[in-house]
Amino acid sequence: MNRNTLLIIITAAVAAVAGGVIGARLLAPEPPPALAAGTLLNEPRPLPEFRMTRHDAASFTREDFRGNWSLVFFGFTHCPDVCPNTLFLLDRVVDRLGRIAPEVVFVSVDTARDTPEQMASYVEYFNPAFIGLTGDATNLQKLTQAMSVAYEFRAPTEGSGEDEYTVIHSSAVLLVDPQARLRAIFTPPLKADAISSDLVQLIAD
Repeated sequence: MNRNTLLIIITAAVAAVAGGVIGARLLAPEPPPALAAGTLLNEPRPLPEFRMTRHDAASFTREDFRGNWSLVFFGFTHCPDVCPNTLFLLDRVVDRLGRIAPEVVFVSVDTARDTPEQMASYVEYFNPAFIGLTGDATNLQKLTQAMSVAYEFRAPTEGSGEDEYTVIHSSAVLLVDPQARLRAIFTPPLKADAISSDLVQLIAD
């Protein structure tokens, strides 16, 4: 084998290896964006079928999540601090994002007291576009289990009425994508600017 032939073989081999590396890079999926405030799920988690009642008495199912990005927060209208603070924060997020803002869905974990009428007056105080959901315990459990949301009822303190109990609940804000899948989780401390920045990345992706 002469020198020229050897050079041709070596050059061809190097080109093949380089082409394989470039091809692998082109075909490999891009890594998910790094979030400042949230945790992106490695695999989006499809939501189960469920049926809740909106604050305007209309039905709300898994299909109502489709086609929109949604920020979901679980709480109750008698909550003294975490729920109002979080809903005020989500109002700021929506204001910052403008036309690309996700819808905000507030789900009650206190379905005995939180009627649609109660939910309506509550969510509309923070933002008229917010959606409040309530319903029976079975459908609520489907959602909370699928979204890893914990809550616990605490008995009323001595001397208070029977309906003056409280509920300890998760303070995370959950992001549902337009395919009705849990996509990311934002945990305290929640910051409107950081959440807004993350959402711009995810929604524009």
